[in-house]
Amino acid sequence: MNFGEELQSLRKKYGLSISALSGITGVHKSTISYIERSTTNPSIVTAQILLEPLGAELAIVEKKSSES
Repeated sequence: MNFGEELQSLRKKYGLSISALSGITGVHKSTISYIERSTTNPSIVTAQILLEPLGAELAIVEKKSSES
C-alpha cells in the first residue's frame, strides 16, 4: 500500500471527508485528492501534517545497500 492509499484508508477510518481533513490541516482539498490518487507525492512536512490528526506518524526508513 502506498502513502496515498494509506492516507485515504486512515481518513475513511476516522469518518473524515477530504474537505474535513483539509479544514483540520490547512492542506488544500485538491492536494489531498492528488496525494490519495498517487498523482503527486507529499513533502515530508505535508505528510506529517496530514497524518497527525489521524493519529499516525511518518516513519522514515533509510535502506542502505550492503557493499561486498
